[in-house]
Amino acid sequence: MLEPSQNEIDKVKSQFPDRAHAQVEATSDGDSYAFIVTGPNKPEYDKFLHDIQAASALKSDEDKSRALRSAVEKAALAQIRWPDRAEVVALFEKYPAMSLSFAEELHKLAGASFEVRSKKL
Repeated sequence: MLEPSQNEIDKVKSQFPDRAHAQVEATSDGDSYAFIVTGPNKPEYDKFLHDIQAASALKSDEDKSRALRSAVEKAALAQIRWPDRAEVVALFEKYPAMSLSFAEELHKLAGASFEVRSKKL
């Protein structure tokens, strides 16, 4: 697995200082890939949710599945900062379901990992 250098990590952090940053590793059956990912900003996250809702509203299960995968893939491509886009697109072509694995990480980087608790007053 090729990993990003510290220089590449620092570059992404400096280009997107107001975002959450993560190194995401995808592994399956001996294949491993590393990515630098930023969390989406509010408009990007809203677009992602809109695309998911639009896909969910489709009648045909086949259309719904294709639209959901497309929505997640677009969101992942928008947030993956390393390696370059062409390499990531090639990976998504080779492994069509790989992009779906990024949905949970994008939610976490957008703040979904906060645990909210309440207590009786």
